[in-house]
Amino acid sequence: MSAICGIANFQSEIHIPAFQKSQQALKARFTKPTAVLEKKHLALACSEGIESHVYQGKTYTVGFFGRLRNESKLRLELQKTYPEAQHVTLPHLILLAYLAYQEACADHMDGAFIIALCVDQRLILIRDALGVNSLYYKLDQGTLYFASELKGLLVHEQQHRVDKTGLWMLLGILPALVPGQTPYHGIFSLRPGHYLIYEDQKVKTERWWHMTTQQNTKPKEMIKQELHQMITESILADMPEDKTSCFLSGGLDSSLIAAVCQNHSHQPIVTYSVDYEDQARYFHSYSYQTTRDNDYIQEMCEQYPFQHRLMTIKQKALIETLETVMKARDLPGMVDIDSSLYLFSQRISQDTHCILSGECADEIFGGYPWFYKETLYTSDYFPWTTQVADRLALFKDETTRQEVERYMQECKQRSLDEINQLDSDPENARKQQMMYLTMEWFMQTLLVRGDVLGGLCDLEIRMPFANKAIAEYVWNVPWHILYANQEEKGLLREIFEDILPASVAHRKKNPYPKTHSPVYTELACAKLKSVLADPHCRLQEIFDMQAIQQLLDSQGTSFKSPWYGQLMTGPQLISYLYTINQWLNDYHIILDD
Repeated sequence: MSAICGIANFQSEIHIPAFQKSQQALKARFTKPTAVLEKKHLALACSEGIESHVYQGKTYTVGFFGRLRNESKLRLELQKTYPEAQHVTLPHLILLAYLAYQEACADHMDGAFIIALCVDQRLILIRDALGVNSLYYKLDQGTLYFASELKGLLVHEQQHRVDKTGLWMLLGILPALVPGQTPYHGIFSLRPGHYLIYEDQKVKTERWWHMTTQQNTKPKEMIKQELHQMITESILADMPEDKTSCFLSGGLDSSLIAAVCQNHSHQPIVTYSVDYEDQARYFHSYSYQTTRDNDYIQEMCEQYPFQHRLMTIKQKALIETLETVMKARDLPGMVDIDSSLYLFSQRISQDTHCILSGECADEIFGGYPWFYKETLYTSDYFPWTTQVADRLALFKDETTRQEVERYMQECKQRSLDEINQLDSDPENARKQQMMYLTMEWFMQTLLVRGDVLGGLCDLEIRMPFANKAIAEYVWNVPWHILYANQEEKGLLREIFEDILPASVAHRKKNPYPKTHSPVYTELACAKLKSVLADPHCRLQEIFDMQAIQQLLDSQGTSFKSPWYGQLMTGPQLISYLYTINQWLNDYHIILDD
């Protein structure tokens, strides 16, 4: 796996032991041979290499973390100006791109990456367009600290302050994060498609990429052909050189990726699916999760010669790893499905260290209900946070309820206001609004989930749909074409239905599978009861304990809608409250009054 961390101060000598603490905190990610630079004013550790080169009398130091899909194309493009581009190392190639295009260099790259470049006492950090790789930073007395996971910064303090805004984020937004922010006071994230400049002991950030609205009048068949080529090329670029492995849920996204990989492979690819102990006995269909995966996976395995492997997870294991996955994120997360992905990744990493996922297709192609359900896309709140009144009722006092509600509304509106230009057609404009919100907020939660939980197991999860060019193209596809046949992701279904069983190509969107077992509910309730029995339980600093007790007594049924997204229903909310308490304790969180 890969990671990056560093410290910079061009006016004072940096503290190398602090840098080494960041490295140690990220040791699970630094599994590759890692380049390390330790100088008086800059320290940097980077998985893909660090190099220094002199051009026109200036010394440039560059580090690169991640991977490029279009490395060969970039070499050819730069070769016209820099003949050496054809044979230099990847960090050196990144430097040549910067020399050619300055901060706009990332716009010529397709991939998941963080770039660190230093010249003339000026440090530039660049994050990929969709934010597949994360970067966090803080400025402390003029010194810049940065790392690809929060733990690389948190390691420098014993206690961590969460101010009022951080508390509102915790209660109203998490497990999502506000773009550019974290609940931790003074710690920020570099937003997708942005770069950071550090000089004169100050930080400023700028956007290098945003969606551009243009009228698309191409015939539907041409749109389908062009997207087919773009998606196929992205999948093939993400296939590893050795044996290919794919997640396979029997849904549209993972199935088409596995099918494309198999059609371009000379040997059977390996596919993986996950299920839960006694799931067949306890599964019940509801609005978001209408069917189980098994029958659809079987159909795919009958059509293609996959080497398919199923992992069945025990309920006890989901509960026992709640704190492990919270500490992987360094924040309360998506509880049981975080545990599930962690355990699943552990198993997969015994066979391979790279796997392809269908993640991000829903965000780009309109797979979620809020793209087409009026009650969701017209809400004053984020469409993945429904029944806000039930959420607010859990909080300790009326002032907090009002502040959190206002914060949620302001966050949504502020995000919508960032869109440069919307389509003149109201239906297309609404699609663009939902796409922007979903990519900026909901998708980031899932990208972080895959990155940190896969990373914990030395498993790289590649996401072919997380592709800047595909997102840019779909941004301008009219909604009536995207929603073909009145199906979510209808266009994507039509593009690939010829290589999929009909039932798979038109299976209704189902999220990552969650457990439905009452055993999980009982175990989650027991966990929460154990912390509530503590007279110093930290939940009482934030929540109405009578409401929490009611939730517990009802085994979660008193909370009618998911806390977040489509999966965090009552039993998951009980687990989430437990992890909040553990996070407050384990991370020595100080809440501002």
